[in-house]
Amino acid sequence: LEGTWELGDREALLAAVEEILERGDNEAFQAAAAEVKGLSDRELARQLEGMGEVDRYMWPWTRELGKKWGETGIRAWDLSRAAALLQWGYTAGYVTYGEAMELLEPAVGELETTFDSWDAFYENFLEGYYWCLREKAEGSVWETELGAGYQYLKSDPVTRTLFDGSLFEKGKD
Repeated sequence: LEGTWELGDREALLAAVEEILERGDNEAFQAAAAEVKGLSDRELARQLEGMGEVDRYMWPWTRELGKKWGETGIRAWDLSRAAALLQWGYTAGYVTYGEAMELLEPAVGELETTFDSWDAFYENFLEGYYWCLREKAEGSVWETELGAGYQYLKSDPVTRTLFDGSLFEKGKD
């Protein structure tokens, strides 16, 4: 927490979690997606001419992801980061288990209402992860090391019960 995130105490952790849950990287994604969505194909092509290599694939990819996910954006990335921070914060003694669960409750509610399966959630997470790294995965995100890791966990007899889908069926009867 301290080395990577520069979070050396409880207050810093809570502020970071709040920031991620309120805005996170999805806010920047949504702004970029709105900007590129407003460009015609011709305007986008003209803009791309003067851009560096990374921006030449990021702008069209941002447009693609914006169309695909709409208002959801890359929200699974933010929800996952908040959960990870709270897990590490619990391990570091910054929050109790009960506090961590209470702070995650709105994120779980958002996850339940925004996504219809673990696959959809994880695909959104992967695309958010690569978008934030400014690296477009070659081929499908499922062909990446992270995508393959998820597929393994989902099929392994020891861990597959974690992905049973019951979370997404709550209240849909």
